[in-house]
Amino acid sequence: MLAIGSPITSIHINTTCTALLRELEVDEAANTKARFHQSLAAKEAEIATLVAALGEHDINSPTNTGKRSASLKEKLASVTPLVEEEKRRKSDRLQKVLQCVNDVHSLCGVLRLDFGQTVDDVHPSLHGTQVEQSTNISNSTLEGLEKTILKLKTERKARIQKLKDIVANLFELWNLMDTSKEERNSFLRFTYIGATSESEITERGFSRSRMKERVFKKRSELEEICRLTHIEPDTSTAAEKASALIDSGLVDPCELLANIEAQIAKAKDEALSRREVTDRIDKWLFACEEENWLDEYSQVSQ
Repeated sequence: MLAIGSPITSIHINTTCTALLRELEVDEAANTKARFHQSLAAKEAEIATLVAALGEHDINSPTNTGKRSASLKEKLASVTPLVEEEKRRKSDRLQKVLQCVNDVHSLCGVLRLDFGQTVDDVHPSLHGTQVEQSTNISNSTLEGLEKTILKLKTERKARIQKLKDIVANLFELWNLMDTSKEERNSFLRFTYIGATSESEITERGFSRSRMKERVFKKRSELEEICRLTHIEPDTSTAAEKASALIDSGLVDPCELLANIEAQIAKAKDEALSRREVTDRIDKWLFACEEENWLDEYSQVSQ
C-alpha cells in the first residue's frame, strides 16, 4: 500500500487528473462539434425551406460548394449570411406577390369580375386568410399574377375605348337634338371618361385627387361668373366643404360636379337677365344724356 505524500502517490494522482481532463476536453470537443453540426444542419434546412418557397428547388448545399477543408465553424459562419439573404429575398418576393394581388383586386373591382375566382386560377393560397403563412410566392405564382394583370389591363383598355366611342356618339346625338344640360348631367359620370387616363379609373370610379381637381376647377368657374355679375355663389359647394365631402365619401363626386354645373347654368341665366336690364338702363342713361346735351346746345344757340 502506498503511503500518502510519497512521490509515487503524487505521480499517480497527477496521471489520473490528466487523464480525466483529457477525457473532459474530448467530451467537450465532441459536444461542441455536435452543436456545430446541429447548427449547420439547421441553417442548411432553413435555407432549403426559404429557397423552396421561392420555387427554386434545384440548388446545391452551400457547404458542399465551399472549401471542403473548411472547419465547421468557418462553414457555419459562411452559411449564416446566406440565411439572412434568403430571408430578405423571401420578404421582397412576398411584397411583390401581395402588390400583384392588390392590383388584381383593383382591376377586378373596375371590371366587376370575381376576384376570388381570378386569383384562385393562379394559385388557391392567394385567397387565403393567413396571408404571410399560406401565400405561395414561387416564381410560377408571380408569373401567373403578372400575366393575369396584363390580361385584366388589356380588358380594361378595350372596355374604356368602347365606352369612349359610345360617349362620342352620344355627344353627336346631343348636339343634333339640342339636348339640355339638365338631361346631359344624368350621364356626367360617363362623359368624363373621355378626358381620363386608364390609371385614373379605379374601383371607386375616378381617382379622388382627379375628381377634386375637376370639382375645384368648376367651382372656380362658378365663382368667377358670380363675381362678374355681382352674385353670391352657393356656399354648399365651396371648395373646403366640397373637399371634405369627397374625402368622407358621403357624396358622389360626379353628383357634386353635376350640382356645380347646374349652379353655373343658373348663374349664367341670371347674368344674362341682368345684362338685359343693365343694357336698358345704359340705353336710357345714354338717351337722357343725349337729351340734356341737346337742351344745353339749344340754349347756347339762342
